[in-house]
Amino acid sequence: MARLIVNRTLALLVAAYWSVFFALLALGATAAPGRGSVRAELALSPADQVGIAAAALGPFGPAILASACAIVCALFAWAFLTILLDCEKRAVGPLNVMRQAVCAALALLMATSLLGAFGEGGGVLLAHCLLQILALLACHFAAQFELRRGGFTRRAADKSEDAARLLAVGAAHDSLLNRLWKAETRSGKVL
Repeated sequence: MARLIVNRTLALLVAAYWSVFFALLALGATAAPGRGSVRAELALSPADQVGIAAAALGPFGPAILASACAIVCALFAWAFLTILLDCEKRAVGPLNVMRQAVCAALALLMATSLLGAFGEGGGVLLAHCLLQILALLACHFAAQFELRRGGFTRRAADKSEDAARLLAVGAAHDSLLNRLWKAETRSGKVL
């Protein structure tokens, strides 16, 4: 079990990081309602980013954005648990959940960048959202590579079980053909 966790460390860290990131964005959306001003410097905090996008949505903007961030946070937490608790060591389940979380995060970041582009400091917000999108994609491709190649490789025991299963199916098939041949020869209908 410890070896499997080591093989999936990067994917676990990616899911945990983005889950915490979107949780902080959700908190930033609720903590800074109506905050739509950009500081003079280029450093834009996630709370500023969410504040600009929420201001563009109107009075219900913080609630809408906080809900969307919470949903994406829950998807990444689900991906984390799926990767951690996957007992069958197959990449299909965790990859699908991670893919859904990344698609939701990309949609949210694109919507945030488009909403903020029309507000004050839209260029700075657009640059920050694009950097976050690139970071999210890089993390996703690294985790996807790890889940497909390193973390979920089948063991030799699994391959020997598959070979034994194929041999058993072949023996059952030969036995069935042998029984059919004997039944035809007893009735005198040999082809």
